[in-house]
Formats: sequence, C-alpha cells, structure tokens
Amino acid sequence: NGSLSRAQQASLRDLAEEQRLLADAVQQSSEAFSSGESFQLALAGVRQQMQRAHRSLARNQTDAATQTPQEQAVARLKQLLAAAKSQAEPPGDEGNQQQGPAQPMDGQPEVRSIGELRLLETLQLEINRRTTELEAARAKSGEFTAEQEAELVELAAEQGKLAEIIFN
Repeated sequence: NGSLSRAQQASLRDLAEEQRLLADAVQQSSEAFSSGESFQLALAGVRQQMQRAHRSLARNQTDAATQTPQEQAVARLKQLLAAAKSQAEPPGDEGNQQQGPAQPMDGQPEVRSIGELRLLETLQLEINRRTTELEAARAKSGEFTAEQEAELVELAAEQGKLAEIIFN
C-alpha cells in the first residue's frame, strides 16, 4: 500500500507475523485442550479468524476486512472462557440440571455439560450472524469478494462440524 511509510510497513509485517504466531499458539492449545468437541471447534474458529487477519495484514491491509476477523477471534475467545467457567461451576449452581456427560440411553444422544451446551448455542448464533453479514454484503455489492467466498466455505465447514457434534 503506497500510503504507508517504510517504517509503518515494517511494523505491519511484524504485526502480521505476531498474528500468525498467535494462530499457531491457538492450534497448539487446542491440541492440549481436551474438554470436548465443541471446545475444539470453537478453538479452530479462533485460529481461522487469526489466520484470516494474518493474511490481510501480510498484504498491508488494515481496514475493516482485517479488523473484523480480529474482533471475531476475541469474541470467540470470550465465548470459550464463559463456557469453560460455566462448565467449571459446582453442580449446585445450575439448579438440578446435569453437569457432566450422561450415559446414552437407548441410542439417544448423551446429555452434555451446561458449559458445552452454552458453547454450542453460542457457536450456532455466531454462524448465523456471520452468514447474515455475508449475505448483506453480497446483496449490497451484487457478489462476494474472494475473501467473503473463503469465509463462506469456512462457515459451511464449521456448520457441518457443529451438526456432527450435536448428532454424535
């Protein structure tokens, strides 16, 4: 981008590298995090957003298209923290609702922890919100950008994984 000085471009390259390193750290954390498939899916989403931000920063972009995935990664991390906190609550904090996985009965899906159920709901709401935003952008411009098409593919994959978690 011609409007950035050399020093600003160097700073931006450093920032892009930091964003990539954060995405790698999330990947390593998710491999060590064994709290369930929904948590793994949420961490994978954080990593995808961080990687999208890294790609934009590496192209010297600092606009809303770069900032949005950064904000989405932060929001997803907050969702993960809230779900982890509610999962760690003592059983009495949620009334008589079940806290841990139950044994499946007669082929019915097992009951998940309250924290995991909340996370699943939050993940679905996030997919819905992002899909609505993409459709609004497409309706406004008449077509998707390459980056929006890539996000749509990621959303479809995430929706499929979420469905698998819920039905398994």
